[in-house]
Amino acid sequence: ALTKQATYSYNGETFANRVYLLGSGKMINSRPAANPQVFIDGILDGLDVSSTVADEIANPAGSLLVNNATVTAAADTSISITRAASTQACWVAVHANNTTGVVSVTKGADTTAGTGKAALLTTYGTGAGQKPLIAVDEILLCYLKLDSTAGIITSDEIEYTDREWASVSYRLIPSIGGVIIAQAL
Repeated sequence: ALTKQATYSYNGETFANRVYLLGSGKMINSRPAANPQVFIDGILDGLDVSSTVADEIANPAGSLLVNNATVTAAADTSISITRAASTQACWVAVHANNTTGVVSVTKGADTTAGTGKAALLTTYGTGAGQKPLIAVDEILLCYLKLDSTAGIITSDEIEYTDREWASVSYRLIPSIGGVIIAQAL
């Protein structure tokens, strides 16, 4: 397994959260016969989130790539969402388990400013208004950006920016025993 490096310098350039290594002093055999490959766990297809019922989301069936094997995620038409308290807002992470494919949600902490979505942060953690962290055995499908108003979740409240796709672009660097990905995950 590769481990993400917070920062790593290579050929005079410093990369933040983009280099993954096998371990200290390990190299990757780059001979053509070895044919090294890297498989990124993530979404292969499907699993787009939608809402047609107040405070619920649905997802169609889809597939995940986990340890170079396909995991099927079944469709779910009724996943309940808990909204923020009155005048507040929150992020809700929608994710699929990488073993079972079951889709579930994790609600982040409500904002505390009383200004609704304007107080939401783009950072990750357990603090007020932050995007919630998910377990390591989950694959992120999207974040929901919600205020306290009950109703159908609209498309502009569904954020796919951080979605974990299995098709991440990377460059294999055998001499450092790892890869450099195109952008930080």
